[in-house]
Amino acid sequence: MKKIIVLFAILICIFSSGCSKQEERKVESLEDAYFYAVEKVESKEEIKIEDIKELLKEYKFELIDMSENSGSKQDIKKYAYSFSNDKREKLVIFTKKNNNNETEIIGNINYLIEEDKNSNETPFRIYLSYENIDNLDEFTIDFNTYDITNLKKLSKVIYNKDSLFLNTYNKIIENMCTTNDLTLKDIEKIINMKPISDSHLESFSDIKSDKLEISRDTYKNDFEELSINYINDKDKIGRVLYTKSDTKTDIDYNLTLIKSAYIENINDNKINFSIGGNVNSLSVQEKFLDLALKK
Repeated sequence: MKKIIVLFAILICIFSSGCSKQEERKVESLEDAYFYAVEKVESKEEIKIEDIKELLKEYKFELIDMSENSGSKQDIKKYAYSFSNDKREKLVIFTKKNNNNETEIIGNINYLIEEDKNSNETPFRIYLSYENIDNLDEFTIDFNTYDITNLKKLSKVIYNKDSLFLNTYNKIIENMCTTNDLTLKDIEKIINMKPISDSHLESFSDIKSDKLEISRDTYKNDFEELSINYINDKDKIGRVLYTKSDTKTDIDYNLTLIKSAYIENINDNKINFSIGGNVNSLSVQEKFLDLALKK
């Protein structure tokens, strides 16, 4: 009886989706191909660039030789395989191999999707990247939009910790979208510390005259920095930048988050928002992309 039970369990394991192996992701788009390739490389499964080329044979393809040839037998051959379509979507896979090894090793993998500024949709740009550096997986997200609602929604996926600098940044961008009447003195009172101040001249695309005078205040602590550019001639904030790092020393600077907002044109007050940085897993990238594309 025990033998029958064991045999039955083995048969279930064989004919089910697999006891240990997950169902393989279907590749029906460049987005699918990005996650498929990263999953394979991250889990150290065998994957060849020729297999990906076969999966994406319906897409526009370009091979870029990035090798630096010195004539040495130790030269490393580097290539970029670029796949794209007409929807402003691109997948780029970087490989390398040396002269003694015919197998190309997949390293950095990038995926880009963007909506043109001239389209009827709200313009945006999403860039995902994966790279294995010294046996450590690094996942990066970079996002641009003109929609503060999207920015707030997607910010929570990457980083949503409570912080005086970050909360102040959020207050500033909210104000920039409405009255834009916060002054540098107002911000200094909110943060309750003295900034590092300087000034410079800056040009804007819709102003053909001389550059405008900008006053900049910067606040710093051990792991964060908040910088505000104030347009003196217009009495309003033109740019705000927030950065956060895990480690910040003279030797090491491991940046994990950048948030910025800036006015492209002074007269129409159109604000470009961006957020980017490292995330801890491929699943966060996928969740971010799904939310951004409202799947």
